[in-house]
Amino acid sequence: MFATADAVLAYRDRLQPPYAQYRTLRATLAQLSDIRAQGGWPALPAGAALHPGARDERVIPLRNRLRISGDYRADMQADPLYFDSGLAEAVQRFQAGHALWVDGIVGDDTRAALNVPVEQRIDQVRIAMERWRWLPRQPETAHVRVNIAAGRLEVVESDTPRLAMRAIVGRTYRQTPSLAGRIDLVTINPAWTVPHTIAVEDLLPQQRQDPTFLQRNRIRIYSARDGREVDWRNIDWASLQPEHFGYTLRQDAGPDNSLGSLKFSFDNPYDIYLHGTPTPVLFRLPERTFSSGCVRIEHPDLLAEYLLLPEQHMDRAAIQAAIDRGQTRAIALEHALPVYLIYMNVWTDAAGSAHFEGDPYGRDRRLLAAWQRARMHPSR
Repeated sequence: MFATADAVLAYRDRLQPPYAQYRTLRATLAQLSDIRAQGGWPALPAGAALHPGARDERVIPLRNRLRISGDYRADMQADPLYFDSGLAEAVQRFQAGHALWVDGIVGDDTRAALNVPVEQRIDQVRIAMERWRWLPRQPETAHVRVNIAAGRLEVVESDTPRLAMRAIVGRTYRQTPSLAGRIDLVTINPAWTVPHTIAVEDLLPQQRQDPTFLQRNRIRIYSARDGREVDWRNIDWASLQPEHFGYTLRQDAGPDNSLGSLKFSFDNPYDIYLHGTPTPVLFRLPERTFSSGCVRIEHPDLLAEYLLLPEQHMDRAAIQAAIDRGQTRAIALEHALPVYLIYMNVWTDAAGSAHFEGDPYGRDRRLLAAWQRARMHPSR
């Protein structure tokens, strides 16, 4: 007995990851494959930055490039060389979808993104789809997703985002790892025990340059041997060596604490957690790799309310009141919330539009190289 076409399609669908993102990426892959079949898109020639209002021969290939990718949706004006408002909107739409400054100006970064071949974009989508296959086949109804490559956090219910905010992740030399855990503790007004690596690599050089640095930042010093607090004036910072540091640094809770006013803890072997920040200006940047591995989130109060309202009946006003009291308070969650730190440099928004990120840690580049080696040597 032969299976019907509908049965085969149903079986195929059951094998696919149960995520809406996977399905919309599959549609994106089909669109890009069609563009490739029709010859791809033209490259934009090098030259000075193109500004709205300019008249330039490169406006023609720019408009054509954006029309092919679906970003240009206006009617062309009488002068085909004129950079009009419709083209500026198309450039801004493209920039918003490629982790660029959204200013409507085609400078070096925007031109480089425009000139990425369609085949490379196809590879990005394929890699993202592959990464969705690595996630649980039966995810819990509610969970947190942190997209490291995109610098983005979502709280998801039934595969639909309930909350979304920007995030700051680790620098390239202190990468945020991909992992899974369960948020089980919310700390209001947390203190910060400085990790040893940060203490010796970041703070010790600053203390040597400015002997009041730790004091000004309300960072206390404790002996690693007996736990007693040590006066910074009694330490010879110039001769102190990182390999024989011998101290634990701890920053008091407060508005200038490096963790902000809220911390979200979950078990993992890397001591990674989510937290706020006293410097929210960094969230405005399109690329947000500034932390030492932990994840800073743009609106920690919204995540705290989501976690604490059902169990503690604490809304944002109550959480803010607890912050204002200045006391450190750790609240254990009865129902821990799963959290996944993933690395997807392509994702789709609610409208199904694809957003292409960079590859800050080179993880996609290494995965693509492994695929290419496997194609060349399939028997290995």
